[in-house]
Amino acid sequence: MSTTLQPTGIKRRHFIAIGATAASGLALVPSALAAETSSPKAAAANAGAKALGVENEHFSLSMDGKSGALTSMVVKRNQSELIAEKRLAANFRLCLPLPDYLCNYVEGMAQPPASVEQIPSGFAVSFSSLRSVKGSFAVELAYTIKLAGDEVRFHARLTNKSKYPVSEFWFPRLGGWTNFNGRDARMTIPAYTSCRQQVGLFRAFPGNRGFGAEAAEWTMDYPGMVMPWVDVHDAKTNTGLYLGYHDRIFRLSTWHTYLFPGNSGTPGNPWLTPDQAGGEPVGLVFSHVRYPFIKTGETFDSGEFILRVHRATGTRVRSFTAVGSSRTFPLISQPVGCVNRARGSRPLFISRRTG
Repeated sequence: MSTTLQPTGIKRRHFIAIGATAASGLALVPSALAAETSSPKAAAANAGAKALGVENEHFSLSMDGKSGALTSMVVKRNQSELIAEKRLAANFRLCLPLPDYLCNYVEGMAQPPASVEQIPSGFAVSFSSLRSVKGSFAVELAYTIKLAGDEVRFHARLTNKSKYPVSEFWFPRLGGWTNFNGRDARMTIPAYTSCRQQVGLFRAFPGNRGFGAEAAEWTMDYPGMVMPWVDVHDAKTNTGLYLGYHDRIFRLSTWHTYLFPGNSGTPGNPWLTPDQAGGEPVGLVFSHVRYPFIKTGETFDSGEFILRVHRATGTRVRSFTAVGSSRTFPLISQPVGCVNRARGSRPLFISRRTG
């Protein structure tokens, strides 16, 4: 289904309620949303914040000290900037459904951080309370983004002190991706019988903008995916970028990608040109979404989400998956715990090898 483009110049509003964005024809850009929902007090408090940076031989990262969002991630192997469209930079999102407003989303780019620090090989960010259009909520969030050799590791810890459950947690969010050393890179998604480079995100985005969506979107759920990882391949430099979720708990999660501001509807080229976009930012926002359903007094530990750059051969991808799994999931001799029906999770059972 093609997207009908609306005239530009209309003031954006923060419409998260289902149907609002589709009905208005407006996409909800993270930076524009932050301007709508952040307070003058918060803006003044962060006015003196500065950009932070860290790098090694594989990656160069920059973080905005005002928001705790990555504003640059350069893969040095093929000199690709993963956050090329800075207006789409994003950090996190979560949902605290209220009895009369189930779509009570907290937008990370609208929050004033309690602290943004540079630590050895990375960054540490914390928030002491969070705010939506419905008010303030006693939810604490702390996350780290660290370089570890050829990996970038994301980890978060969420503590709910409010009286409402946290139903969704979107982290990490990588906004502003427009290419991977050009637009010909393709994504590998593991399958039962093959592991082919199937999806061309930068030329043939597989999703459309549905009713109520902020932009064109494409999602995959795990379980549903055979394994919780994908790999983007740049054939020109034989470079791969692995994106994988490493967690000791087997959790339901969603791999979510927006194409802003929407799908052009042009066969074979869904990306809008700058002229077609009318000055709006064009690019991808990738999010890894968990469904913790933590209640008052409970804490959610996210596990690690890992990006790894590598020489792009199928053997290396499979090898890294095996090594990463053995490091993340130590072998145990007895199953531990039971199914948590309320949170859609259960421990991952791995038996000890003998002989």
